Amino acid sequence: MKKILIVLVLMLFAAEESSAGGMSKKGIFHIATAPLITISGIYSSAQVLRNSDHEPTRAAAITDLVILGLQSSGGLVTLISNDDISPVVRRIHRIIGFGVIASGLWLSVANTVDDRVPRSARIAAYGQTVMAVGPQLLFSF
Repeated sequence: MKKILIVLVLMLFAAEESSAGGMSKKGIFHIATAPLITISGIYSSAQVLRNSDHEPTRAAAITDLVILGLQSSGGLVTLISNDDISPVVRRIHRIIGFGVIASGLWLSVANTVDDRVPRSARIAAYGQTVMAVGPQLLFSF
């Protein structure tokens, strides 16, 4: 946990330094929560692939991993390019964010139905779904 917090703080400093005018509070919140969303999704999906032999649950885990990878790469492109990025890329990043919510919800339901999934993986999937809603609401208003 300490390593995760250290990485988050370093990311915040790096993002602040790369941003010419400084980051907004929304941007700092998003950079702080994005790794938590990704880590919880990866943990839950890995536990499903490790412990479950139920095909729908495994499909939900694989889908979640793919969408998290797409979203993370889009987020890094958005972060690195700063304000020079086209609005189309930002819109695609937001649309994939809805996919993260949907895949997290699917994984949560699949984990609840499958008895072989550990309780910690279920909680991580619920957490991913709830935390993924935050940035969508934050940047919508």
